[in-house]
Amino acid sequence: MNETDRRVLERIGYKGVELAQVLETAGGDYDIDALIRTGYVGIHRERLGETTDSRIGGDEYATWYVLTARGAETIGLDPNLLSCV
Repeated sequence: MNETDRRVLERIGYKGVELAQVLETAGGDYDIDALIRTGYVGIHRERLGETTDSRIGGDEYATWYVLTARGAETIGLDPNLLSCV
């Protein structure tokens, strides 16, 4: 794990972040897939509720990245406090 990976894990923290926030932290060419494959980060998807906004249909999902227990431990966070994974 390099310093950029560690910064990404710290940015994700307990609440999780969307891809845009990962890229703000690590740079536009950062590939988070390595953190997913190695078990530090998971993907959380949630179906959006009904809305009157015509841009969002019933099949839209919000997707964000969350720490796994392994990812939390790596940066010194209590994995028991994770809410999504």
